[in-house]
Amino acid sequence: MVIGKTETVEKSGDLNLLPFRRALEGQALYVGITGATDSRGGTERMGNAALAALHARGAKVGRSSRIPARPFLISAMEQAALQTSMLVPVKRAIEAALLGKQPASLQDAGRIAASGVKAYFTAGNAWERNAPYTVQQKGFDMPLIRTGTLRNAITYRTEAGGGG
Repeated sequence: MVIGKTETVEKSGDLNLLPFRRALEGQALYVGITGATDSRGGTERMGNAALAALHARGAKVGRSSRIPARPFLISAMEQAALQTSMLVPVKRAIEAALLGKQPASLQDAGRIAASGVKAYFTAGNAWERNAPYTVQQKGFDMPLIRTGTLRNAITYRTEAGGGG
């Protein structure tokens, strides 16, 4: 999620959105896996970011097996409840920026977003269930959860002067 990028909508009814968009111009909020949380430790050959990309698209494995697409980051961020919970801190960030102050409440929005994405792993998703072989190997049927490493890698960062 990047806040402050140029939007195609400048007006909504009688509300002029341009000052609000300009207020956060150059301020960015990124939610996902950062370089600091990419490592899975041990001898894993694939980092968390690559694993997340694989799960977002799904993959064919061999001739007859596949990993179903489970786009957790986008799906979680599209949830109305998560978007609603981010409104207050984003509104505070806009107000601070309009007053010429650093919009520190983007940090709050980032914490809420990262927490919401992590929660999506265990509640509210409609992912295809694990294959019987996977359930047998893991001992339970919770897609994308084995050790919690991928889920725990979800974080956020804010950037001033970036936005792109």
